[in-house]
Amino acid sequence: MPYLDKRKVAADAEPLEGNDVYEGYVADLASEVAQRVGIDYIIRPVLDGKYGSFDEETNEWNGMIGELIRGVSSTSLTIKSIIYSSDTSLQT
Repeated sequence: MPYLDKRKVAADAEPLEGNDVYEGYVADLASEVAQRVGIDYIIRPVLDGKYGSFDEETNEWNGMIGELIRGVSSTSLTIKSIIYSSDTSLQT
């Protein structure tokens, strides 16, 4: 099972809604964290479909990191390795 994917439902089944649309490790992790800390959440793929990289020409981040910086999202959850260049860029 992938980290996050849309559930497959039979053609004659009721359509899924909200967080039930998704399955995978990230969906399970989000559910567990929300339950333990007592919060509500909505799983939504990042609008531009990117993890987040810095564009030196525009001096802006895209992807999940950009959404966090711009306040589009309040929290981001993914499975991603942090590389040195990302780590130092995010600290500034």
